[in-house]
Amino acid sequence: MKQPTLEAIKRDVLSPDPYTRGSAMQALSMRAREDASVHAMALPIFRAAIAEPKDAWSIGSALAGIRAISGDGECRAAAVRLLELPDSSLVSRIVLWMSDPMFAGDLIAIMRRRLEAPIQTAAMRVLGRMRAVEAFDLIFDNLSKRELRCDAIEALGELGDARAIALLEPLVADDTPGRDDDRGYPLRIGDLAAQSIRQIQQKLKSP
Repeated sequence: MKQPTLEAIKRDVLSPDPYTRGSAMQALSMRAREDASVHAMALPIFRAAIAEPKDAWSIGSALAGIRAISGDGECRAAAVRLLELPDSSLVSRIVLWMSDPMFAGDLIAIMRRRLEAPIQTAAMRVLGRMRAVEAFDLIFDNLSKRELRCDAIEALGELGDARAIALLEPLVADDTPGRDDDRGYPLRIGDLAAQSIRQIQQKLKSP
């Protein structure tokens, strides 16, 4: 597949169309990781995308580009600033991008400050997949919130901390509707809890 020219990328990163803009930013980010000769041109574009954030795809690509050119420090600082944006939906998608363990402390901090459900859900899932045990208490606290309970149960399973088993066992008998599985089959809260317990037990056997 023919790669877009740098001139086309520079034009398209300014497009009002989210798909065109995101595709161009992703292409530039990939080019920056492979070709140091574009760094001087690309870095100001990435920084401008962070200064005036428009969509999650462009933001994620810009952060990856900054990381490739300028390093973890600037990338992390930029990501943390973006977590203060007022749009909780956009922030939740930025959180999902922050899957590197270097962001664990920042995600724990945002869970304490931003209580909106989309942000809490995204942060729990990312921290669970990181197996960031320092997030255990924050995830556990969300078990008591109905809109967050399913994700909290699943995040505890992903976290793999043995302490969660005793907390999840009383939920196994809970017939409250939970969520549909990948096949569209409806699962109870009890089903989700049982799955997470099995997941934790498996992780404890083969950490």
